[in-house]
Amino acid sequence: MLHVSDNLLIIRQQRKTTMNMLDVAIQVLLDAKKPLHYIKLWDCVDKVYNSNRVKPAKTPEATLSAGIGKEINLAKTDSRFAKYGRGIYGLNPSKYAQFGKHPNMLPL
Repeated sequence: MLHVSDNLLIIRQQRKTTMNMLDVAIQVLLDAKKPLHYIKLWDCVDKVYNSNRVKPAKTPEATLSAGIGKEINLAKTDSRFAKYGRGIYGLNPSKYAQFGKHPNMLPL
């Protein structure tokens, strides 16, 4: 089980209106230091992003996955995200050197 780090709690307290769900997902992945399935990723993002939302979407994890997929498809190699498997997303190693390479986990 992943825990929300102190950095994310600070973001939650100082959240700007310009910070979107994908920005929070970047912070979650930086803290996790490994690719995550989009449902686990959403569980952590939800603790930060949806704390002030009144009415959550019916399938917010699917919305997150679609947003990440859209960024990957539109930005190609300039995307902040990389797809590591079916439903598994991580940070693009060319953009985030600290994310590093994972054994048996290479971007598709």
